Amino acid sequence: MAKASLTTIPGAHSARMPRAIEPMKAVLVDDPFDRSGWIFEDKYDGIRAIAYVEDGEVTLYSRNQKEMTARYPELLKLPQWIRAKQAILDGEIIVVNRRGSASFQDLQARFGVTDKNTIERLVKTQKIIYYVFDVLYLNGYSLMDAKLLDRKRVLEQIIKEQPEFKYAPHTLDKGIKRFKEAERKHLEGIIAKNGESKYVQKRSTEWLKIKTSMRQEAVIIGYSQPQGSREYFGALLLALYDGHRLVSAGKVGTGFDRKRLKEIYEAMKPYKVKESPLPEFQARRVYDVQWLKPKLVCEVKFTELTGEGSFRHPVFVGLRYDKKPQECTFEPRRSAKEAVKTAEREETSLRKLIARKRV
Repeated sequence: MAKASLTTIPGAHSARMPRAIEPMKAVLVDDPFDRSGWIFEDKYDGIRAIAYVEDGEVTLYSRNQKEMTARYPELLKLPQWIRAKQAILDGEIIVVNRRGSASFQDLQARFGVTDKNTIERLVKTQKIIYYVFDVLYLNGYSLMDAKLLDRKRVLEQIIKEQPEFKYAPHTLDKGIKRFKEAERKHLEGIIAKNGESKYVQKRSTEWLKIKTSMRQEAVIIGYSQPQGSREYFGALLLALYDGHRLVSAGKVGTGFDRKRLKEIYEAMKPYKVKESPLPEFQARRVYDVQWLKPKLVCEVKFTELTGEGSFRHPVFVGLRYDKKPQECTFEPRRSAKEAVKTAEREETSLRKLIARKRV
């Protein structure tokens, strides 16, 4: 895209290419909604990926700033798939299963893999898609202060879609319809975004997530011994952070097959400790539990949180190597109506402030 056209976009400005971006994150809200000027996208069941394109090469980073380019060789030609010499893109990588839907369980096979033979095997047996939903930098210009709808228009112009690389489509204004479609397709949910919003490197009410089912990341702090015919472990003991303090979130004992039991057991081995990371258990011995350092993160789906803060009817979804343990906090569902009002009020104030500075 020509520099001349970039200069016509309000908020776009000449800048050096950033070397690290913290992805913008959404706030969880209760219900889907319709709203003029907002866009609604599918919530992809994959791994967040920031792509840096420069000098004909691409580098991929996870949301916690870990490079993962080598794990996705299918995307090494990405510089040829965009009409740009320099760019920073934001999106989500998914693995598509035989039914044509995203499979987070299959995607886990890529996490932490460094062996070239294993990666080559996965390339042959898996189909990945990198859905890109934002452009933050392009050909010497930062777009993070530009409106989201303007960034989306630029993004759509520069992408040359491939089987592995696609523009993430959206619906304008009609969030309830988009949510019903997500339910019908058994997707995780949708993301609502204020079309006026700039890109901020933090969690913001400018972006809202509405889930079709309750899902949450939690820290694995131990496991119980297996019973009957089960091997490796019985259930995983979970915790969440309340400020700087870990508190129990119950346990999960379903959602595993034998292969996954073994993989998780091997992942837990380096973190064995004698004492519980939870203060309430440190003074007494729990004989059937092996405690762990709070280093591993998993995702569970569940029906609700109990009054004691435990997951009700939890089912294991997968390990999350892209999330830090400290990110696993109690995530209450805010009112969508109030969150939208807050986002639009803050965006209006920000735009007025920027306009006054330019005068």
